[in-house]
Amino acid sequence: MILNLVLLTLAILLVITLLYRQRAKQQPQVPAPHNVIYQDHLPETSPTLMSKRYFLLGRPDRIEQHGEFFIPVEVKTGRPPEKPYLGQIMQVIAYCVMVQEKYGKRPPYGIIHYEQSNTTVQIEFTPAYEKQLAGILRAMRAKRAASDVKRSHDSTAKCAVCDYKDRCPEKLVQDTTTNLSP
Repeated sequence: MILNLVLLTLAILLVITLLYRQRAKQQPQVPAPHNVIYQDHLPETSPTLMSKRYFLLGRPDRIEQHGEFFIPVEVKTGRPPEKPYLGQIMQVIAYCVMVQEKYGKRPPYGIIHYEQSNTTVQIEFTPAYEKQLAGILRAMRAKRAASDVKRSHDSTAKCAVCDYKDRCPEKLVQDTTTNLSP
């Protein structure tokens, strides 16, 4: 009787151990965390970064130390695209510029992490990307100074979240608030 109870207990423990190991194999393996030296949600210890060269201010979601390099990491919570959008790439390149100015060492890459799929993409910090960023910033500043800027898309979703939709003559979404004045 006692022997049967001991054998039953051992059998149950063996089954539990096997199930636990099987489940652990199925879960995605998250890479070992790097030394996080900056986090956007801690503004008191992680001030806004800036680039005097490009007149930029920004706050990457975090900066990790990978060996001798400081690497900006941008976390995206939405559905991941097949490949990073140009805007996401340029955002990471801008953070690389600011990290370089802050720490005095050029990061070899920046990272986009897509939470929904738990995937990470390294964006190489190349001179070509830096030149492209400079061109985009020049074009943005020129348009900002212009008196008449045309809408650059046909997306109602973009218009719906735009900060300028209340004064844009080309908006694709109408204001749904009602005017209750007498």
